Amino acid sequence: MKRPAAYVGSFIISILLVFALIASFLAITVNSVNADKLVAAADDKGLASMVENELERYFNERKNTTGIPANVYMDSIDEEYLSNIIQFKINSGFSILSGDVGDEFDMSNIELENNISEFFSEYAESIGYEKDNNYDVKLMTAQKSAYTIIEEYCDVYKFGAMERHGVLKKAAPLYQKLSLIIALCIIASAALAIILFVINIKEIKNLAYWIGTSAVVSGAMGAIPCIYLLASDYFSAFTIKQPQIFTAYTTLMKDLTSKFMTFSIASVIIGIVLFIVCAIMSKFIRKSESQTES
Repeated sequence: MKRPAAYVGSFIISILLVFALIASFLAITVNSVNADKLVAAADDKGLASMVENELERYFNERKNTTGIPANVYMDSIDEEYLSNIIQFKINSGFSILSGDVGDEFDMSNIELENNISEFFSEYAESIGYEKDNNYDVKLMTAQKSAYTIIEEYCDVYKFGAMERHGVLKKAAPLYQKLSLIIALCIIASAALAIILFVINIKEIKNLAYWIGTSAVVSGAMGAIPCIYLLASDYFSAFTIKQPQIFTAYTTLMKDLTSKFMTFSIASVIIGIVLFIVCAIMSKFIRKSESQTES
């Protein structure tokens, strides 16, 4: 650090290295999210059961408007059926992000359609209503509406809404380049470390100091906000009414925050180790210089 040019150069490069490391942590964290993990999380958190409860509540509330009892729908809906739709919506969302067309999913539930048809038929007979074209239209509308509601409630990560608003289409190019972004961030970090090596080639102990500083600073910048978010249970303050969506998003955000925090803490630890190495090297060099002078 006795050379001003080396010091200034190392200071500037170490700052750039801080941001390169943070970018690497972020890219790797985001890239860790995939369809399989979200499907596993949905199963682990019992989102299908939550959807079933919410659907029952919805159809009960709608009974006064539609006149159709909730059991007409719910008797033909089980967790396995809902779980399959949840899985499809997740896979479909990631297919769009990946640029794939994806497979079509058949939501058909013959028992559900029969239950609705039977209810309409019994009701029409009870009031002497003729089963004309208008009757058929109302029956088909009720069946289609049931499927629409079920699909909406099973879309726990709101991929459908994001697709309709063009969010997935805009995010797709970035998502598809995540691997490249990670590679570029790691290469940039390595290149900056090499530049530090070149600048401090005459005083290698300083290399450990500057890289250690970058590692500690980047780790602290990442870890401190994450620790606050998790310790304060920040994500639980989200105002999302449907419990399956609330659980899906808060679980995802907590998982991403924990992963990013892990990388950040690891960076701090590595930085501290490098500081220790720097201190040992400095002590060894001073001892050698003292022995040489004597």
